[in-house]
Amino acid sequence: MHEYYGHSQSGKTAAVNLRLCASILFLALALGRAPSSATANGSADISPARMRVLLQSTGVELTETSSSGDSAAFAFHLNGHNVKLHSQGKSIQLSACLADHIALIKQSQWTREHFSTGAYIDEQGCASLRAEVNFGVRVTDEMIEEFITGFFTDVTIYAKFVTEFPSAPNTPSAPPVVGSADLSA
Repeated sequence: MHEYYGHSQSGKTAAVNLRLCASILFLALALGRAPSSATANGSADISPARMRVLLQSTGVELTETSSSGDSAAFAFHLNGHNVKLHSQGKSIQLSACLADHIALIKQSQWTREHFSTGAYIDEQGCASLRAEVNFGVRVTDEMIEEFITGFFTDVTIYAKFVTEFPSAPNTPSAPPVVGSADLSA
């Protein structure tokens, strides 16, 4: 009879363990879905109103230059530079005019070394920087903010690059000095 009771007790323990495991699994699944619910808060497209709110939250004073359907264009100043943003659907294009002139070698050097942005001369002849992204998933505000703030950082670095660094590749200003070393020692 004692063994029967022991067997029954282990059956109760197994049932409790099974319920505990099921509860933990349910909790893990519920927590696992929490990040995807944040993704669900994103939307398939970036509406003009949403883009306006996100840009205003960065503290820039902006002008909406056009808006229709799922497309919007904005202009604003960043550290004295004219910046344009165009959004349509799930894509964003940013461009910034930084200088009246840039040596083509510097423009090429920047584009080679910074794959997330491209240096170019715009239609007004301004040395500009551009970046573009097409989100292939539901777009969250955090994704948009990260792209925009990353571009703001690149604009600051590119402005310094255009104005401060030499346009020629790094070469020594004079050949190395070959001195008359005392070889008799």
